[in-house]
Amino acid sequence: MPRNLAIDDIRYEPPSPRLAWLETAGLTLLIPVIGLLFHRADPMFVQGPFPWLILAPLAVGMRYGFLQGFVSGIATVLLLAAGWRFSAVHTLHDFPVEYALAALITGAIAGEFADGWLRRLGRMQILLDYRSSRQSEFTRSYHLLKVSHDQLEERLAGRQYSLRNALMDLRSSLVASDQRSLLEHNALRILEFLEIHGDLHQAALYPVDEQGRMQTGALARIGGTMPTVIPSHPMIVAALDSGRIVSVREQSFRQAEAHEQDDILAVIPLIDIDGRIRALVIATEMPFLSYNGDNLDLLGALGGSIGDFLATGVQRLEYAGREDDAAFVSRLQRWSVYADRYQLPSNIAAFDFAAGLSSLHGGLGLENLLFEQLRGLDEPLLVPGAASDTVLILMPLSDDQGAEGYRRRMFAQFAERLERELQPSDVSFTFVPVLPGRDPNTVVADLLTEARNARA
Repeated sequence: MPRNLAIDDIRYEPPSPRLAWLETAGLTLLIPVIGLLFHRADPMFVQGPFPWLILAPLAVGMRYGFLQGFVSGIATVLLLAAGWRFSAVHTLHDFPVEYALAALITGAIAGEFADGWLRRLGRMQILLDYRSSRQSEFTRSYHLLKVSHDQLEERLAGRQYSLRNALMDLRSSLVASDQRSLLEHNALRILEFLEIHGDLHQAALYPVDEQGRMQTGALARIGGTMPTVIPSHPMIVAALDSGRIVSVREQSFRQAEAHEQDDILAVIPLIDIDGRIRALVIATEMPFLSYNGDNLDLLGALGGSIGDFLATGVQRLEYAGREDDAAFVSRLQRWSVYADRYQLPSNIAAFDFAAGLSSLHGGLGLENLLFEQLRGLDEPLLVPGAASDTVLILMPLSDDQGAEGYRRRMFAQFAERLERELQPSDVSFTFVPVLPGRDPNTVVADLLTEARNARA
């Protein structure tokens, strides 16, 4: 595999329905047309040594699945009937029933096998996407932590306010915003943040619509009046296509910059973990010493983090709850879609602790054992209550047996920590499968009620 080949370059993309039906019709009619042109004595090749007419349902079924393969088989049977009924020279006295059944069965069986492999391929792709997104999230966090540490040592030694603290403050302000248009009302704050921590002297922020097209009107500017930005500029197009920061330092853009618009130094996409580009920051002035690979990498990582913050803020507006609730609901919505589309099993488990056993009420902190035992895909949510505290855990790719095994393992650890047998009034455990079509807020509320009633 070439070094620069990405996962998206080898991803299977199904053809459009229009193209699928056009090719189905074309392949089904191809052999009868050839027969009419070159083999008029037997245009359907029924008397030949090889069943050429069955190739169309076989090819269509393998290519597009059961529906198109079966339809191609039916069309082949109709063509056989028409040829047998209206042909001027009847080469067969009886209708070729076996031939017609073979066409139908071939298209159906080939299509069913193709559908099975496509569903399996879809499941594998969704698992790969999820693991890739978690890897990207970890990489961004690691890079931000590393750069924050270096800046604290080299450039921010006299300050007590680190890049990480500033990033968390920006995240809190974006997620806590009550404005419906998060990007529009926080655009200037985002640019000021990048100005301080990315050494941008002149820049503008442009929104990107859901179709991935940059809008021409800037939401905010810093550093005075900027030159006119052309949306078709090669650097802007490359940033939208790749989802990565693009700078004039790259060899492929030097010649284009010299001829089209030599003011743009870097294009920074604000892209979330799901690959949605929410805005572009176009920088036209930066200090010479700051225009280096390390600072550009920092700007790219900051752009990705801000994109995640914007996505979390939008989710919070849809779910009027706490910030942690929004992240949990977002993951729950995602796996609900996966359960519908790819039949991937998932569960939501709920542990309800008595007040004396939870650290929030000054107890032993049994809920911390849950956080120590989380798998890489699990998503926890701590919900405090007046008389008890509940921990919800989204468990992707876990069936009922897996949830029950998790309960036995955790209850054994709880008993070991308490140095006595667990009582029903100490901890309750409840779980429900993640089902498609259910409102995630309702699922969380019902599970909390059930868990607290079970312990009571």
